[in-house]
Amino acid sequence: MKKLFIVAAAVIFGSVLFAQEEEKQTPDFKNYLVPNLNFATVQTDDYDYMFNPVVNLSFFRQKSEGVESKQPDSILFSAGYGQSIFTKGFGEDKINQFHTFGLVFQMTNGKQTTLGAFSSKGYFNVHDFKAEYLTGYSGLAFEIAKTEHCSFSLGLMTLFGDNGFKFEDTNLYIMPFPLLSITLNYQFFECSIGSTGFNVSIFPKAIVRLDTSFVPVFNGKARDFTFDAALVASPFRKTKIGDAITVSAGLSHGKSEVFVDKDEKYGMHFYTAYGQIKCFGVTLKGGYNFGGEWLYNKEVTGDMTNGLFASASIAFKL
Repeated sequence: MKKLFIVAAAVIFGSVLFAQEEEKQTPDFKNYLVPNLNFATVQTDDYDYMFNPVVNLSFFRQKSEGVESKQPDSILFSAGYGQSIFTKGFGEDKINQFHTFGLVFQMTNGKQTTLGAFSSKGYFNVHDFKAEYLTGYSGLAFEIAKTEHCSFSLGLMTLFGDNGFKFEDTNLYIMPFPLLSITLNYQFFECSIGSTGFNVSIFPKAIVRLDTSFVPVFNGKARDFTFDAALVASPFRKTKIGDAITVSAGLSHGKSEVFVDKDEKYGMHFYTAYGQIKCFGVTLKGGYNFGGEWLYNKEVTGDMTNGLFASASIAFKL
């Protein structure tokens, strides 16, 4: 598994005295607290909009290079909460406000990674909450091999909750699932392949690169698959700014679902052409949705009106 942050060892200059002082000033572990705020709006019909505020808080603890300690190399804990608010509602009661939440944990120690998550299955009506809305997983992965340009990890995780898996007519609420991760890292090509999707970057070290991602849904239909492909320009990559400022243009396919009741699920899927600007911790994104469809319990009920969307997010490290 890739680590979220890499903390470089301090460069020691001068005499032994200065080296000792630098060593005292360099902590064995560095702790980061990262709040993230995001707000998006999507036009879903001629006079209908969806508003999507999300807040997330992540804590990350990273061992410095060269530190000898039995403590884990890294620990990540993240908690998030969001809403989907529609100007028009769903169902007989026209419910228009839905909620979701999630918790994620990941710990890496040497070649072993422990991970787990707990979340709502999708945006749900908080006034009619049911246990079936909850899903999660826990797992363990081991790094089997690692070279200069390639790494391979293998493990197993257990899915729990109503994830849609069935054996004949019986729902499987506990399901083992293999964990597979292959990472390739070359000058002109980077690729990360896992059990839950893959990411590919062409010319990753160039000022202009192509980034793509794909997330399959094994128990769904073709319209349940999501993807994103974008040309990304980092005009200041060769300077100290690096990738802190980027400009992107891309095409994506997304999906959103809300639960009015356990057996009453509404949703939509759509394609998006977009442009995006990232400047340090601020991200602005906007574009046009097209080719969308409305869904009810996985069945298409009609075409979604083409329309605009926009989002803004800010993340900062404490």
